[in-house]
Amino acid sequence: MEIRVLDGLSVQLPAGTLQLGTPKQQVVFALLTVQVGRLVTVDELVDELWADRPPRSAIANVRTYAANLRRTFEASPAGRGVIERQRNGYRLVVDPDQVDVFRFELERNAGREAPAVGDLDSARQLLERALARWRVRCSLASRSGLSSPPEPLRSKRSGC
Repeated sequence: MEIRVLDGLSVQLPAGTLQLGTPKQQVVFALLTVQVGRLVTVDELVDELWADRPPRSAIANVRTYAANLRRTFEASPAGRGVIERQRNGYRLVVDPDQVDVFRFELERNAGREAPAVGDLDSARQLLERALARWRVRCSLASRSGLSSPPEPLRSKRSGC
């Protein structure tokens, strides 16, 4: 599985690209992705999706978005168990190496450190790979109708 955030939100499985649903449903997935492994509460999701004026149905809507995402993933053997429902929220259970933004950070950091030990070739290769991942600026906010990117993604966007 490969999850892309940097050049447009998408999930690649061996069987093909997953359809992540409506824009708000995609934002729910993006929020889970940039906080991989962490429980993201329904309240946090409501706050990110509607900020100042959530509708009365906000909690039910978030649960529906998450249930739809879980069903989408569960339809593929490679996607089973990827989104867990826990207590009052949801968790994305994947290796951070499966998410491009985290691979970018690892390659960028390793590329920055390589010259310190005299490994200029590795530095160049790592930084070129990291740069290739950073092909297009993150544009979640413009595609989702949000006024700004979700909080967890803001720190990941530095340098956009």
